[in-house]
Amino acid sequence: MEPRGGGGGRALCCLWATLLLAPPRGAGALKVEDTLVELDFFQESFPSEKKSGEFLLEFDNEEILHVDWEKKQNVWRLPDFQRFTSFEVQGALANIAVMKNNMEVLMKRSNRTRALNGRTREGGREESWGAGRGWSLGF
Repeated sequence: MEPRGGGGGRALCCLWATLLLAPPRGAGALKVEDTLVELDFFQESFPSEKKSGEFLLEFDNEEILHVDWEKKQNVWRLPDFQRFTSFEVQGALANIAVMKNNMEVLMKRSNRTRALNGRTREGGREESWGAGRGWSLGF
């Protein structure tokens, strides 16, 4: 019969073997010189029902342009970018429209209500969850 906790030696041995055989930190990492990021975003606020969307394009952590969803036009971070490149705003607006539609479908399927959420405890007391009041635990 093995003493209580006797399997710990084997586990410790496996841990040391793993640490010794693991490659040095960053040894297998890819070296990337340039990055191009595209960000698409859409949201709807309740109860105001204000909708907003954004398309952002950046290169090496520098914003190149974003699309103003309300004005439906490109906003170039530096006007000089327009001289050597172009961007079709309709493509970004189409992406935002698809995201808006997907969000509406998910909201309908999730049985989401626009009313403020509340929860009743055993004593019948109503507790407020969110709505700017924080957590009310009633202790």
